[in-house]
Amino acid sequence: MLANQRTLLGILCIALTLSMPCAVQAVPSGGTEPAAVVNEAPATKDRLQDFIKVQLETLSEQQGYESWKRAGIEVTALGPGTHGWLVLLNVNGRDAGYLIITAGDDGTLTLAEYGRGTVALFNLKTLYAAMLQQELIPRTLSWYAFQNNGKYKFMPVYLSPLQAFWQVTKRDGTILYFEPRTGELLPLHKAQMAAYGRLSVSMPTSAAASSAEPDSLMLASFDPYETLTWIRKAPETVPTFDALEALLRQKRKTVYSWEPFGRTLGYTAAVVGFEVRPGSEPYVLLHHEDSTRAVSFSSLQQSGGFY
Repeated sequence: MLANQRTLLGILCIALTLSMPCAVQAVPSGGTEPAAVVNEAPATKDRLQDFIKVQLETLSEQQGYESWKRAGIEVTALGPGTHGWLVLLNVNGRDAGYLIITAGDDGTLTLAEYGRGTVALFNLKTLYAAMLQQELIPRTLSWYAFQNNGKYKFMPVYLSPLQAFWQVTKRDGTILYFEPRTGELLPLHKAQMAAYGRLSVSMPTSAAASSAEPDSLMLASFDPYETLTWIRKAPETVPTFDALEALLRQKRKTVYSWEPFGRTLGYTAAVVGFEVRPGSEPYVLLHHEDSTRAVSFSSLQQSGGFY
């Protein structure tokens, strides 16, 4: 049975490089100037800051993202070897959304995905609460000690928009894997995960853009499990974004389902719309309980099916 995904609260900056610790300077709520990215080459830091600023300025013009104009931000590196960053947004001290930015082999920066609402990826506080609940750490272990006692090494890993996880290494070398939004322990092991090196995943590009004009559609959210008839059906044929757009404009309830690590795990999400911006590939909106994330259409084509 496919497992339902749950929500994630809060933000945390961990490290900005894989080999060295770093500090990330968060911008107070009220401005959109990107946070300073330290321990990066000056050219990379400047390009990343400029890219974040442009993305926030552009997205904040869209309905539902207006608050991002005054968002403070924190930047966290993703690893290992993924050349990506998690940008967490907050408005008036509350979580407002996130961006995932990746860098290609040629250094080109792209917006892999973004999400709004009071959830984000890779919240260490959520992981701490989940590990307590699952009795994987002593209940006497405080939040401060969890972060600072050196018994655990936390690494956010983002292989693709639909293949992300916490990797937690214990002092004795044991490695555990956790769902990046809920902190749920995943039934995965090191030998199995070794097969998932850095993936070659198509990310949004200007060449993939399907429209020269901004366009969007937002539908009501729904529970993919309110009816299970779709499970017995074959996926819809959606070779192009235009085909998916046609389905959604008919206001058909459409479910997206994927198995990120073979048949070990399965997930579903309600498809609740799309967003298209000039010079960018279309993004499909997936709803997970209290949050909506926008993922490039090409990434969804590779990783799962529409029902």
